[in-house]
Amino acid sequence: MGPGEHSGTFRGSDPAFVTAAAALDFWTGEGLEQQTAAKGDLVRRALRSLANEHRGLVTEVRGRGLVWGLAFAEPARAAAVCRAAFERGLLVETSGPKGEVVKLLPPLTTTERELDEGLEILARALETLAREPSGPPDAGSGGGVDSKSAGDQNHANRKLSY
Repeated sequence: MGPGEHSGTFRGSDPAFVTAAAALDFWTGEGLEQQTAAKGDLVRRALRSLANEHRGLVTEVRGRGLVWGLAFAEPARAAAVCRAAFERGLLVETSGPKGEVVKLLPPLTTTERELDEGLEILARALETLAREPSGPPDAGSGGGVDSKSAGDQNHANRKLSY
């Protein structure tokens, strides 16, 4: 570069241009938007099915794309579902002003098989919670969740209907 020539971070950097072009192809050329919409529809149907099965626990399903939440009347119930799901290998967290929402944020690259597996784990966590006596779970007891409960064995091979 000679005197008076202007340079910048990405000027003359072929690797930066190639990387940016590949990223644009990924976001626009591989059907990512359509795949995300289809996966989001799968999640929406599954969560609505779970909400219908657990009307006493789940008060609302909300979301779009691959960002979803299950709202609970009692924040302690949402926390118990998160603990039960975690014990079974699914990482979800609470959200909302009172922590009353179980938030699902799978990566855009998640496969349908992985979504099905995660939704099944969530279903088993909800079933375990539904079997508990009414009232918020005791925070010190881990929510009364037993990851090896009989209900889990009965539903280990169950496929969600959505």
